[in-house]
Amino acid sequence: MDDAAKTTSRHRPIVLLELTSTKGKTLNDNSVTITGQRDPKTHRYPIVFENWLTGESETLTIKICNLNPTTNYKFDTEKKKDYRNLVEYTSNGNLKKSHGLCLHAMLMCARWETNKINGNMYEGDHADFIRLPRENPILTQLNANMWTWRTVAPKIAGIHGRGRIADLVCHALMNDDDSSEQAQTDKPWPLDGPNGIHLARNMVRAMKDWAVHRVTDMFLVSHKFKTGSIMTTFHQDGRLGQVYLVKGYGTAIAEMGPELPFCCRTTLLPIYDCWAYDGYLTMGAPNISPKLKRALQAHVRKAIIEEKVSWRGPNAEKWEYPPPQFPKVNSDSNDELELDWSAYDIDPSSNLDTNNATEEKEETITSEHRAIGRKIVQASLQKGGLDYSSPTNGWAIRRIGYSYQDNPNGIAMVMSEGMPVISMKFKVDCDRSSDPSYIPTYKLKELLNGILKAAKMVSIPPLILADELAVVSPLQTILTECFEEKGATVPNVLWVSC
Repeated sequence: MDDAAKTTSRHRPIVLLELTSTKGKTLNDNSVTITGQRDPKTHRYPIVFENWLTGESETLTIKICNLNPTTNYKFDTEKKKDYRNLVEYTSNGNLKKSHGLCLHAMLMCARWETNKINGNMYEGDHADFIRLPRENPILTQLNANMWTWRTVAPKIAGIHGRGRIADLVCHALMNDDDSSEQAQTDKPWPLDGPNGIHLARNMVRAMKDWAVHRVTDMFLVSHKFKTGSIMTTFHQDGRLGQVYLVKGYGTAIAEMGPELPFCCRTTLLPIYDCWAYDGYLTMGAPNISPKLKRALQAHVRKAIIEEKVSWRGPNAEKWEYPPPQFPKVNSDSNDELELDWSAYDIDPSSNLDTNNATEEKEETITSEHRAIGRKIVQASLQKGGLDYSSPTNGWAIRRIGYSYQDNPNGIAMVMSEGMPVISMKFKVDCDRSSDPSYIPTYKLKELLNGILKAAKMVSIPPLILADELAVVSPLQTILTECFEEKGATVPNVLWVSC
């Protein structure tokens, strides 16, 4: 009896070698199990490849020359246990209903509070706001902003409000009865405890990971499994990147496009033992070439076989049981809500430093800069000088995101309570799109043109807050020179972090 026949009798895992077909190349160096005797006509052995992602098996036939029966295969019991949990979580590619309800409530609360910081882009009440269709452009804008500003107190942005977005979302979870009631009817999930008593606290803990481990990118959605939808990052130069297994809520992501595969932009969020998404898909190019479809199929299959599909966030294995208690409420007055996040190792004020200020030196002031400054003064005087009647007496100038993924088009906004939001474009270095250290930002000339655009529409207030530290001092110098030339009161310029 040859080695292959001996292996057949034992049903021992074997490693495949030197397969040359498109499908076979993805199986090379991976283990399979021989399930029967060699076929006398084709001289091929039946094998089974177990798809860990779906919990299902695929039957193939293989030549003896492509088998390596001497390989010592180690069975990773802990890994297989994790995979069983993945398969058993849901059977429709979605989050559990209780988890989905809780996530939706958190995200809508964050968008609503971001709307306030944005100067009330949506002026209706909260009940109407939560019913806005997902394709509403205001919601799309708020969805991009809320990740940048989750730790910003409204008063820092010159807006009246009770607390930081992170504090307000957590406070809403403390009083969330709908998700807790739903958790009692869901199939129990160990981390949630009996009857889902730890659900809301687990979701608060997830907020910590969202600050660092969220993934905003363009994706190709290619498959729907009972464990989730397959989404592959798609770079501008046509390269295919990391493959993710992502759960929807209410509707599987793969069912939201016209047909598979389709292209979209969204944000992935780690939650429990899986990836979810933020509820918003912006569809990309409608037509995907046959060549790209073939490359995508091969890329995904290879990732599945090599077990390189990312199906949960980096910190999923570090969640202890039970989770920390809710953050302590330090202050809950009518003017301010403040929580103590020390048990979660989160400092909501940690982003109020120079984390998103560039390391560039201050720009040299030129005659072109001064010419724009004089136009700003002229626009201000035409409207009667500085406006002290505003409830906040200040403009906040903020980028909508502080990475290439969050702000690929280079957009900042001039805003204040009681005035329309005025957009400001700036140049982005696309060659650094994959550089995680790159922070897109505006130059002094772009900022001056943005202020001039705003000054032609509304009166300039006595305070201007800019979120790029490198331009604050030269901007103040220019405005001081130009306003004093006309004997006008000079607005103050301060830096405000994200």
